[in-house]
Amino acid sequence: MGSTQGEIRVGPSHQARLPEYRPGMVLSTEVCDLPLDADKEQEDLRWLPAKTLDVDLLMYLRAARSMAAFAGMCDGGSPDDGCVAASRDDTTINALDVLHDCGYDHGKALQALVKCPVPRGMDKKWSEEETVGCPFLFTSGGEVEAGLVLFTSGGEVEACLVLFTSGGEVEACLVLFTNGSEVEACLALFTSGGEVGACLVLFASGREVGACLVLSTSGGEVGACLVLFASGWVVEAGLVLFTSGREVEAGLVLFASGG
Repeated sequence: MGSTQGEIRVGPSHQARLPEYRPGMVLSTEVCDLPLDADKEQEDLRWLPAKTLDVDLLMYLRAARSMAAFAGMCDGGSPDDGCVAASRDDTTINALDVLHDCGYDHGKALQALVKCPVPRGMDKKWSEEETVGCPFLFTSGGEVEAGLVLFTSGGEVEACLVLFTSGGEVEACLVLFTNGSEVEACLALFTSGGEVGACLVLFASGREVGACLVLSTSGGEVGACLVLFASGWVVEAGLVLFTSGREVEAGLVLFASGG
């Protein structure tokens, strides 16, 4: 055992031995816990390597990707959309499946691909009702590290909520409100120990920040407040408030032009 410590187990002696494929074979319940149907085959052979030459297969895939690129460019309206459609894995998998279904006849397969060169991807299988609230959770060690929620209407994202957590507590929260693919308002909350440490609000129009609000809190009370009014990325007015016990102790107003 000591001689094999740290050994990378590769090579023929460490490979799993799979049984030969037998059509109609049904697994026993000792091997598979899932309910089995004796009249249904549990395996579906989708590719036979010896049915086509590598050169013919390469030319067939090039033709399939060319048709997918043309269809994607017509649907999206730009050459970039065509390149994306041609480079997708779904396009290649769909072309191979069609070739298998056509008995490895390249002519029949290309005629079938003309009708539908670009398969329906996962991003297009969601209905509008299903994408009204679309949550994504990113976990590590059984705990949620980040959560993303998208609220959409008519295929466009209207609001986006992002939560970053640690140890079951929310450390940061980001909310985006959009209109026509542009961010109109942005809210970010940074918390510690269940209390909000800082709050950032951005109001934007035409991809430019019109106003910026920053709240810094301690013990549940606002310690400082910063408001910036900008136009064309230049700060026109700035307001800073320093408070204590919910009372304003100091106020500073800045008016700037040209930096």
